[in-house]
Amino acid sequence: MAESPLGTLEWARADNGALSFAERATFRRAALRAQLAEIRARALTALAPVEGTSPRADTAPPDSALTRTAYSLAADTYSAPLLHHCLRSWRWAELFARRDRVRFDPEILYLACLLHDLALPNPVEGHCFAVTGGIDAKTRLLADGADEATATRVAEAIAAHMNIDVPLELGPEAHLLHAGAHLDVAGTRYTALPTTALRAVLADHPRTGFVTEFGGHMRAQAAAAPHTRAGLAWRAGMAIPLKRNPLNKLEAVARPDEPIGAPLTLPDGLTGVEAGPPDATPVLLLHGMMGGAWQFSWFQKALTEAGYRSLAINYRGHHDSRPVPALGRVRVADYVRDALVAREYLGAAPIVVGQSMGGLLAQVLAARGAVAAAVFQCSLPPAGIRWEGARNPRTMPAHIPAGLLRRPLTPNRAELDDLIFNRIPAADRPAFFHRQVPESSRAGVEIAYGAIEVDPAAVTCPTLSVSAAHDRLVYPRIGAAIADRYRGDHLEIPDAGHYALVGEPGWDKTAARIIAWMDERRGRGGATLDN
Repeated sequence: MAESPLGTLEWARADNGALSFAERATFRRAALRAQLAEIRARALTALAPVEGTSPRADTAPPDSALTRTAYSLAADTYSAPLLHHCLRSWRWAELFARRDRVRFDPEILYLACLLHDLALPNPVEGHCFAVTGGIDAKTRLLADGADEATATRVAEAIAAHMNIDVPLELGPEAHLLHAGAHLDVAGTRYTALPTTALRAVLADHPRTGFVTEFGGHMRAQAAAAPHTRAGLAWRAGMAIPLKRNPLNKLEAVARPDEPIGAPLTLPDGLTGVEAGPPDATPVLLLHGMMGGAWQFSWFQKALTEAGYRSLAINYRGHHDSRPVPALGRVRVADYVRDALVAREYLGAAPIVVGQSMGGLLAQVLAARGAVAAAVFQCSLPPAGIRWEGARNPRTMPAHIPAGLLRRPLTPNRAELDDLIFNRIPAADRPAFFHRQVPESSRAGVEIAYGAIEVDPAAVTCPTLSVSAAHDRLVYPRIGAAIADRYRGDHLEIPDAGHYALVGEPGWDKTAARIIAWMDERRGRGGATLDN
């Protein structure tokens, strides 16, 4: 009769998860191989996490009676550090599933991750806490109405997670729980996930107090059950990777304000965030280069409070929006088409507010008669107005190779600190930087060399050009020239930089002045604008 695989409930039946002498030797060898493989993986990436297109890190938990009950159990059982550990393990597991294209049952994975440490805080002499916890989870799930198959898969995943390796053959949920928990504890496969995703999860579920508390629990487990996987791992030096886990040093930054509206997917796969009353005056929000709908998280709150409906979109190739095979070759005209898709979704002609490059797109839409009014916030200029800032956009050394080869422009922290983040507190800048994404070099070249034509005579709607006194990317005189071009209004914000509307201190004052201008041009019924 074939032996049951190590870590399964059937294997644990005889000795409550204690390892035989031969199994202990095999476990030690597997642990050594895993440590060497991890060292090699980190060395190959020079200790730097992978960057580039990131799996989304904002997964919502599956909603069911079982998951809600399980969360209540976890919240009542765990301390805050352990609860955050279990939730981080679930988020890591989801990210690994997307990266490795593993198909799984979302409810089973969430339940297994959430409940995998049920028995950790209470050691039982001679018993493996993973096995005990798996059995306890199964009993509770069955009592809460889970079917036998679901409860068993959760229990098996929990029981197996202390193995050195959990192949897919033991179940996708067991494999992913193991990956997520081992990343969170020991940093295993840390280099496989982009820093942006890692930081986003840590912002939601901080590691405060985790290393100390988890280490104390593992020490107690090793004392109570030295021949279990947990006992052996701790006595073999598990404290070292726990303390040296790169996640401990990764700067856990707060995200910019979370959007208040509802995420949605538009035709052609574009994504966005919609907020405010559905029958109110619509406002279309167009983001800047390397940005996304998140740039309007603050402004959307102010718009909603003022009674406007707003839609902030992500252009193709940005964040989770429509993928493109060659981002570096995307043209400004492609982004204009994205904006027009969003405008059609809104129905009535909206007010358009564009940030930076989005301001230039707003000018194009205004010239096409597609909007009722337009606000150009720290806007890049059209043909006929030379783009001027603290650095010449035509000769930035970091961008020349990408422009020549039509490769994406990648965010550069020093450059962004100088040109865009200069009025954002230094402690907050990492949060903004890690929301930036690669951008089309072709679009950048088109704008820098004045290739985007806008006929000023075709712009007949009310316009407001907003400049910032300390904008180093686009000098405020450019905003004044844009206002003159369209015979519109000009507003210069003192003590503000390029992100005057994007979370800088005083953004709310900028928002209030823009909304006041919009209100003046909105009809008494709140649904039309005077031209």
